[in-house]
Amino acid sequence: LVARAALTFGARGIVAADPVPAKRALLPTGPAVRAVHPDELAATVAELGPPGLDAVIECTGRPGALQRALELVRPGGRVV
Repeated sequence: LVARAALTFGARGIVAADPVPAKRALLPTGPAVRAVHPDELAATVAELGPPGLDAVIECTGRPGALQRALELVRPGGRVV
């Protein structure tokens, strides 16, 4: 839902992470969306090159997830 909303409101590139393959399959398809397992997230962001993501929307509430979001966002980016 968050990925679809982001696309609707103008996001040009999305990296969405979920450990459940069936949930990743529900994501919109196309060049603007990359669906990955959370273990692949850091490598995927590194492939995109510095300085990091413009925005990170953390929806899990899992321990450590907010810290991980802060590590993936670019300087001056947004974490929600």
